[in-house]
Amino acid sequence: MQVLISPCGEVATVKSIERDSNSCDIARAGDNVAVSLQGIDGSKLIAGGILCNPGFPVPVSNFLELRVLVLDVTIPILIGYQVKI
Repeated sequence: MQVLISPCGEVATVKSIERDSNSCDIARAGDNVAVSLQGIDGSKLIAGGILCNPGFPVPVSNFLELRVLVLDVTIPILIGYQVKI
């Protein structure tokens, strides 16, 4: 099975999938699995990367705009203030 690895855009082959140390044939979004890949350099993989069908790539964004409601804060968050979420 071929998978597209985002955000690097490389295609790799899935050798095996394991869930709870047991081999399985399928994994869905949110599943905690171990995936063995062939045909890609490990340095191109990042934490939080996405594996998807090469024919239906998951869109990747470089920009996110949001509004955050803070209920209990000692230091106010002002426009332009950098935070980690």
